[in-house]
Amino acid sequence: MRIVLFLVLAVVVLIVLAISSQRLNWRSKLSILAVCVVLFVTGFLYNVDDERRSNDIQVLLTEFNTKDSINCGDLNISKKSYNYEFGTQSFVAKDKSGIIIPIQKCLKEN
Repeated sequence: MRIVLFLVLAVVVLIVLAISSQRLNWRSKLSILAVCVVLFVTGFLYNVDDERRSNDIQVLLTEFNTKDSINCGDLNISKKSYNYEFGTQSFVAKDKSGIIIPIQKCLKEN
């Protein structure tokens, strides 16, 4: 995704610089480029954060599948008592208690 963002930024920069000076002056070109750079940096930071979060979830799920239990707040989550639901990204109790624990709660703890 980072490569795609960089390529889009490079193409936009080349297009803006290729526009003749009669249509856009340098101040307009620099403004457009500044907006593009801000958008690129925002997309890049979002991508980095999303990738970190995905890695954290993967590590937590590996621990859930291999260890006896993981801590989520004041609860110990184990495969004996809980299932992980990928669609809702939460741990759901196997018994009829209806306990649902979002994985974000566990990420903050670990």
